[in-house]
Amino acid sequence: AMKHGGTEARGPKWLEEAWRVSIATGNSTAAEEYMNLLDAKTPGLNLSTCFMKQLPDISRFQQLEAICLGYNRLTEFPLSICDHTSLRHLHLNRNQLSHLPDKMRSLQCLEHLNLGGNLLSTLPGSITKLTALQVLVLHGNAQLSELPEDLCELRYLRELLVGKCSLQHLPARITTLENLERLDLSSNQIKILHQDVGSLQRLQLLDVSQNMLYHLPASITALTDLEELHLESNRLRKLPDNIQSMQMRLKVLSLSNNLLGFLPDSLVDLTKLVDLDVSHNQLRELPDDLDKLINLKNLNVGMNNLSKLPDTITGLINIERIHLSKNRLASLPEELGVHMPHLRVLVLAYNEIKRLPLAMWHATSLQMLNLDGCVIEFPPAHIVEKGKESILQFLKSQQAEMERMAAHQANAGPGFASRLVSKSPKMTPSTSATNLQASMI
Repeated sequence: AMKHGGTEARGPKWLEEAWRVSIATGNSTAAEEYMNLLDAKTPGLNLSTCFMKQLPDISRFQQLEAICLGYNRLTEFPLSICDHTSLRHLHLNRNQLSHLPDKMRSLQCLEHLNLGGNLLSTLPGSITKLTALQVLVLHGNAQLSELPEDLCELRYLRELLVGKCSLQHLPARITTLENLERLDLSSNQIKILHQDVGSLQRLQLLDVSQNMLYHLPASITALTDLEELHLESNRLRKLPDNIQSMQMRLKVLSLSNNLLGFLPDSLVDLTKLVDLDVSHNQLRELPDDLDKLINLKNLNVGMNNLSKLPDTITGLINIERIHLSKNRLASLPEELGVHMPHLRVLVLAYNEIKRLPLAMWHATSLQMLNLDGCVIEFPPAHIVEKGKESILQFLKSQQAEMERMAAHQANAGPGFASRLVSKSPKMTPSTSATNLQASMI
């Protein structure tokens, strides 16, 4: 299953009742017994997970609009299916099909074709004659190395899912599929994304993760309806400077496992972002004004070269998860946690942090605080060993004590500071907050 909905395509709601009975016994005999119980006018036939090597006779079902044959052992496309020209949904995923018949062009009403997880190495030209097709799933045909050049004839196509194949390039006119909303090209061998990819104006999801991309075409920023952009595990060194053009709808941006040395400042203008993953790159700093990302819930910047964080990270008011592991952070912003009422996960593992900011106790929704590999000196080790609750309680009590002492100092007048210094050899008249904390441990 893919991270954005999976490849196991579902039929429409009106078929749920027709497909309510599943073949629990998992054999072809049970399938035939099940078919004998069905009315000849049934619109949907579910024969998935029956371990069938061939399709039983289905000729008496003359009003079929959906056939599900997923998770079987079919090695040949059942030609009898082609006689059911009213079919709208055909699921043949997870079989052992190595080729498709030319006769399938007779399925002129077909809207949804799922061929994922088979052994297809080529597609016949007849597949481009299925002009009513809206969803085409080819995910997981590991030997499939190219798509038909005439794929653009499928002008009603909304979803094209071709992940985990062996594609090295795409048909030249694929960018003319003007109704395309979801395009999954993940886990292929694509080195160049078509320069006119921005022509796919209705695209909502684009997944080109786990390919061999070195750069992105400038037109990608014209995809203003895009909600998810998956670019992880490529070889990208930079992003388009005008990436803010995608700010209208973009919610998910995944850039992990690339070679990015910096992020454009305009990234913070993607104010609809909910998930941002830039982990496993070569980043030395994050853009200023991170607090513009007011809808961000998940931020992953682990496995980079960050030595500091911008103070504006404390303004991520809707953040729920922050991953900062395996960087070079020596300190954290003093206000971290104050304006983060929804923060549940904070991963700081394997950094050079020695001190946690007092204000972190404000993160009252925190459920996980990961400090693995950090040599924390404040709070002291015996507090850290007790876990998150003890750490937050300690920070809270220390801040309260610090505020009490500051109030006492204000009320006691100028002489207080010198009296305090005389009692603590660590302190000077210009005592910092850090030293004051140290004096209270």
